[in-house]
Amino acid sequence: MTVTTTILWIHGWGTSPRVWGHDGSVVHIEQELPGYQHIYMNYSNCETSADFENMVRNQLSLHQHENQLTTNQYVLVGWSLGAMLTLEAVMAANINHDTSHATITNSKAKLPIRIMSTVIVSGTLKFTDSDRSLGWPQKIVARMRSKLVTDRQEVLQQFRSSMITSNEQGTDWTNHIHQLDTDFSSEGLEAGLTYLMDTDLRASWDARSASIPNLLWIHGMIDVICPSGAVPLMTPPINMTRIEAAGHLPFLSHSKLFYEQLRGFLQ
Repeated sequence: MTVTTTILWIHGWGTSPRVWGHDGSVVHIEQELPGYQHIYMNYSNCETSADFENMVRNQLSLHQHENQLTTNQYVLVGWSLGAMLTLEAVMAANINHDTSHATITNSKAKLPIRIMSTVIVSGTLKFTDSDRSLGWPQKIVARMRSKLVTDRQEVLQQFRSSMITSNEQGTDWTNHIHQLDTDFSSEGLEAGLTYLMDTDLRASWDARSASIPNLLWIHGMIDVICPSGAVPLMTPPINMTRIEAAGHLPFLSHSKLFYEQLRGFLQ
């Protein structure tokens, strides 16, 4: 049976898999990371906050089921909301220290799902906080959720604009963000904001982070969506890449450095 390594790219709220620019609009991921299969998260069926909690496991189970003649091991790359979903899934997994991987079990998958490495991009353990240096005020996210009913497009555009720093305006890749579509339904957009308002991974991180195998955290230091102050303490220290001049989209604004870090980490 063939053994392959598949990277699951898990995007954030209000965007789509196109945010990665993997179709050549910004980068060619297959060229940057050859030798891997690449699959992308799809949130189109998410309608409740619980749907998001189960999404990583369900997506992996679906892929595992579709490839019954192949033994897959996975790398998870989660960005923004996707980073929180990734952390939640991995911290709930069974950790095998002898073989340095995490195992997700699911009745839908015939075989256990082996997670070999985890990459967190512009992530946080809790999206909202009364301290703006640690997160967004709860009332702002609640206002966004309410406004979705009357002006969905404006909410999306304002949020995407917040991803781009003043220094990044006018660059080639910013047009890509402004023109981005979303794979979230109206119900999914609302549920995604509910997830961001309600989810707190800090206790799980304190209990489980030291056990997560092969973890890389990449964060832009001028990120206003997930502020750098929210990056948790790493005990013991893990692989951490801080990009001084990057905002919320380091894989676009600093794509060369981003993929250099990934290649070096995954070797």
